Amino acid sequence: MLGVEWYRAILIKSGWEKIRQQQTPIKKSVERFEAYERATRVSEVGHILIGAIVLLVTGYVITAYSVLDAIWLILSNLFLNVYPVLLQRYTRPRLLRMIEKFRPAHASSPYQ
Repeated sequence: MLGVEWYRAILIKSGWEKIRQQQTPIKKSVERFEAYERATRVSEVGHILIGAIVLLVTGYVITAYSVLDAIWLILSNLFLNVYPVLLQRYTRPRLLRMIEKFRPAHASSPYQ
């Protein structure tokens, strides 16, 4: 409803997804899924912190100058921090379901 799928499609078409896959490749193993899940949490915290800083700067620009002067800060914060957090929160439940799906099969494996 907020356009998270649209934002995800833009990231895929822009090549960002390929860069992300090189940094944290996903293979069908519980360890890889868990590592990727941790990476999404770390990335989310980073986006929230940077977004909060940009929000403070935006507030200053609005009070010292005008809303028109802060439009670029608002839009960049939305696309570079808010949407990435929303996308990670959209993706994480699916990722956790995959971890749970693979965990029983992995735990009962005789090769552990």
